[in-house]
Amino acid sequence: MAARRFRRATKRHRDLIWVTTIIQAATLETSSAGLDLIDLIIPGDWSLSAGFDRATLMAIRGWMGLAQTATGTAGEAPGAAYAIYLCEQLTPANQMDPMNAVDYANFDVIYTDGIVGVGTVSAAGMRGTQLDIRARRKLTSASEIRLAVSVPNDTATPRFNCFAVFRCLLKLDPQ
Repeated sequence: MAARRFRRATKRHRDLIWVTTIIQAATLETSSAGLDLIDLIIPGDWSLSAGFDRATLMAIRGWMGLAQTATGTAGEAPGAAYAIYLCEQLTPANQMDPMNAVDYANFDVIYTDGIVGVGTVSAAGMRGTQLDIRARRKLTSASEIRLAVSVPNDTATPRFNCFAVFRCLLKLDPQ
C-alpha cells in the first residue's frame, strides 16, 4: 500500500465587500463633453472600515441599458457610448468623453461599450448589456470608479434614459 502525503493550506482571510449602485431613468442629453453620470465607487463606500486605506476592485457585475426618449424635436441619434474608468477623487466631473480617443490615453479605462442604430424615437427600445468585468484595479482612499456616457451632438437634441445595476466586488487590503 502506498503512503500518501496530505498538505493542508490555509487561506488568508480576505475581506470582500460588494458595493451596489442603481441608476433609474437618468436623462442624458447631447453634450460636447462626456457626461459623468454617476460614481460607481467612492472612498466612503469602503474606506471607513477600520484599518483599510487601500482596496482592490476585483469585478464589476450587473447590467446597463439605454433607451432613446422622444422630446419636442428629438430625432434619431446615431448612438451613444459609455466608459467605466478609474480616476482620483479630485478629478473634476465631465473630464472623460467616451467619444474622444485622447481621453482613453488620459484615464485608466476599465470597460467601454455603446449602442448604434438606435432607431426612431417612437420605436426605440431599451438596449441592454450584461456586465461581467474582471477589473483588478488598485484603489486608495482618494480613488473613484466613474461611469461616463456620451451622446453625439445633433441638431435634433436626442435624449436617452439610462437604467443600470452595478455590483462592484472589492477586496479590502490592510495597511
